[in-house]
Amino acid sequence: MKDEMFRKVTDAIGCPFFIFNSAGEVMYTNRAGAGMLDRNTDQITGKLREETDVLFPEHQLKHISDAVTAGASLTVDETWDAAGTRQSIESTYLPVNLSTDCGEWVLWTWKTRAVPTNSEKILFDALVKFREMNALIRHDILNQLTIMIGFLQFSEDMIEDLKVREFIKKEITAAEKVQRQIEFTREYQEIAGNMPCWIDLGQAVRDALGEGKDADYTIEPGLEEYEVFTFPILQKFIGGILRDITFSPRNVTGVRLGHRISGGNLTLTIGDNGGSIPPDKRELLFEREWVSETANGFFLAREFLPALGFSIAETGSPESGARIEIRIPAGYLRTKKIVS
Repeated sequence: MKDEMFRKVTDAIGCPFFIFNSAGEVMYTNRAGAGMLDRNTDQITGKLREETDVLFPEHQLKHISDAVTAGASLTVDETWDAAGTRQSIESTYLPVNLSTDCGEWVLWTWKTRAVPTNSEKILFDALVKFREMNALIRHDILNQLTIMIGFLQFSEDMIEDLKVREFIKKEITAAEKVQRQIEFTREYQEIAGNMPCWIDLGQAVRDALGEGKDADYTIEPGLEEYEVFTFPILQKFIGGILRDITFSPRNVTGVRLGHRISGGNLTLTIGDNGGSIPPDKRELLFEREWVSETANGFFLAREFLPALGFSIAETGSPESGARIEIRIPAGYLRTKKIVS
């Protein structure tokens, strides 16, 4: 009964934690701890750290030993690749004695290390400066491209040699493609001019629908209940995925957007009703070689979302259309506050 009560109480606590013995065996983890790693508690409990498929902080065994030796709480700064996302954390190791025969056990909990306010200002100023310089350089390049395309068009009109005119036409096409690619970067410079904030996830998804072509979009209920801490450009990445899906040659006419919650993490799902994709081609959806200036949403999402703390994968079956899943960890998610 005591064990059952202990589990109920610790599972009700939102703060994730683990309990190790001195050998590094996971003696216990609450639901929040296992959920943050997208695991069940029985996949971790009773195993040595190295026997699990979780990459715990590198020097953790030493910190456990130091806490046992000192017989007191130990707080250290560490780097942890939690759930595939590298982050700086502040760890606390606390010796515990839950019964007389349990030996030396240590409770480990952590929190993301806060960024000093002054560092935030320096970062923001640097990002704004980068955005200004990027816009200036892009403006100058576009001006020169416009001049070059204009002279090429004049040359095409003045030259009668059909072979030379064919070469000039190809040069104009290449220059126009470069022009569109540079103009495209204007959308993504926003990431260098805005700091992260709490974004209404439901609203971001609804706004992203405008990026795709006309299709039968279905948004399952529930997304409007959540907010995500990230850059405002999140909408652009979702929209880019929808654009690639709906302009796909697989004849997509319907897209369903939904979500699921597991261990406090939210997974945004985007599935379509288009033709099937061979298993050996699914991962290639994210490769740059498969995109053009009008189809690069998959590639950009795969490149940027991990940098924001999220992960993305294609999880559809061979018989179905594409199914994209974006995983948002619990630390970046909160339930929207309802103002009555």
